[in-house]
Amino acid sequence: MHVAMLFRSMLAMLLLAPAVAAWGQAGVPMLPPRCEAPAGLALVPRGFSRTAAELAAGSLVRIAVLGSGSSAGNGVSVPANAYPAAFKRYLQQSYPDGAFEVSTFAQRGARVADMLARLENDVLPWQPALVVWQIGISDVVETVPLSRFRRDLDRGMKLLRAAGADLLFIDMQYSRYTELLVSPGEYLEQLRWISRRQRVALLRRYAMMEHWIGSGAFDFEGRTPSEQHRDADAAHDCIGGWLARMVRQGVLLANKR
Repeated sequence: MHVAMLFRSMLAMLLLAPAVAAWGQAGVPMLPPRCEAPAGLALVPRGFSRTAAELAAGSLVRIAVLGSGSSAGNGVSVPANAYPAAFKRYLQQSYPDGAFEVSTFAQRGARVADMLARLENDVLPWQPALVVWQIGISDVVETVPLSRFRRDLDRGMKLLRAAGADLLFIDMQYSRYTELLVSPGEYLEQLRWISRRQRVALLRRYAMMEHWIGSGAFDFEGRTPSEQHRDADAAHDCIGGWLARMVRQGVLLANKR
């Protein structure tokens, strides 16, 4: 009986090994239990070469967060609790000797076309090593044609490649109320398809939030404003931690080349 129990324990450890190897290494941010989600929702298909090189050189690593309202702090108790600040904090935990500057270029209601203009005029002149590009819901609400949505993203990726910057996409937020009003499915699929085709990192925030709500880890709706803000703050902290994990993975992949 004891032998059977030992065998089952060893088998469980072997089955868990890939997940531990991916996210359990020294230096990888450890998140609160409620933040956990399937690792397949944080996709890093290639290394972050520019970020890895600047870290290795001991340079200041500039990271630009390009996005819409959630990147600017919409929904959290105070803007300082939005995910970019948590992202920097978790990065510093992963790389205690590293120097990071995280700047946010975000505007509530921004479409991909608006962000593309901001990318050209403000982000690229700042010369970031990494751009975190958060896609909002405005393209869905305004029924921007999928062909235009895809074309603007392609244009942005070409500009970033020409500048030698690493790129990490974040897709839209999940909300039951949003699902009742609009259907973001085609836009989400377009972004996933672009990410696979171009081998660009993608944090599937929509599916991650849906997982959290379905598991009971978070409940963003139907409670008092203070409780909603508390959960929003905690969720932004989780997103920041997942981004730092992805950066860590991207640096490891770049260093293996």
